[in-house]
Amino acid sequence: MAIRSDSSLWAWGSDGWGNIGDGQSGAIPRHNPVWVMDNVYSISTVWQHTAAICNNGNLWVWGLNNSGQLGDSSNVMRRRPYMIMENVVSVSTGRENTMAVRADGSLWAWGSNEYGQLGTGTREHHARPVWIMDEVVAVSGTHNHTLAIRTDGSLWAWGDNEFGRLGIDYTEYNYSNYPIQVPFTSR
Repeated sequence: MAIRSDSSLWAWGSDGWGNIGDGQSGAIPRHNPVWVMDNVYSISTVWQHTAAICNNGNLWVWGLNNSGQLGDSSNVMRRRPYMIMENVVSVSTGRENTMAVRADGSLWAWGSNEYGQLGTGTREHHARPVWIMDEVVAVSGTHNHTLAIRTDGSLWAWGDNEFGRLGIDYTEYNYSNYPIQVPFTSR
């Protein structure tokens, strides 16, 4: 996917789960860029779903929705962009989940929560946005864990802790289903 200088979003490649976003049915790959939507300033795409923030702060999602990663209270795949939230400044898509930071600094999450990657305190999946924490300036969701930076500069992590990827003791925690501040030590 690419955002052109005129803020138009274009996509190409595999489309098995509607992840291109042009509304075409079937798994027809796009070998050349196709127009998806206008007024886009930021996107996050991973595996089989995409999230795009428009210039007005509206968050649009499309693609596979088997774990509720589109946040529309369903598990229905969407082949066209669908508006899910307003006043969004940052978004990050994980494998089967999505995280969004709103203009007020609140962090919201939805989708798969198998490893606690939503940070809700449980491992229950959510097919619509749930509040996680406030005072967030950046978020990054990955395969099965999430990292967030708060306004005070502190780094927080949650989800799968295999190989110590959360920055906390792996022998004590295999995963965390709630945000834990990453403990930096002096050099």
